[in-house]
Amino acid sequence: MKKIFIILLALICASGLAFAADTGNQSLFAPGNITAQVNLGSGFLWGLDISGGAEYGLGSFKITDSIPLTYGAAARVGYSSWNLAGYSGYTYSDFAIGALGTVHLSWKHVLPDLKWIAKVESYVGLGLGVNFHNETWDTSTNGPRFAFSVIEGNNWYITPKIAINLEGGYFGYGYSGYGRIGVLYKF
Repeated sequence: MKKIFIILLALICASGLAFAADTGNQSLFAPGNITAQVNLGSGFLWGLDISGGAEYGLGSFKITDSIPLTYGAAARVGYSSWNLAGYSGYTYSDFAIGALGTVHLSWKHVLPDLKWIAKVESYVGLGLGVNFHNETWDTSTNGPRFAFSVIEGNNWYITPKIAINLEGGYFGYGYSGYGRIGVLYKF
């Protein structure tokens, strides 16, 4: 299963070179843009891990004269679980949701001589989230936990509207850290 996933990822990346987005002089994520994404991950110890989210570009500003940053508002929701009930009786699940402020950097403005990086943007986000945690090992930690939420990721646009998304993040009370790969669509 792991080999199939790696081969599929390689084919997706290779297709991006053939159908790469021409982004001109504007940022990849600009004020007024709306995006939606769906991501999958391996979960902790190969459990189920799925997430989704949306974002709206609010505005932009520049660092120095040539590096524009775009800021936005994002929402993320995710579910992860794993089950070792047959081995040790241990089960675990998290449902997390968060609202975040984000900042995006289009790398084409930083390294204009590297053509392939013109299709990549990086972003970070900080906000508040709630994580509904449930496990059989330590039931005292079960229930909702409110805390800061953090995301960081990269979008590689293979068309002007579709990107491969790699995202990592953390929600809630120390349980729902994740790394996922998915697809982003820009409306």
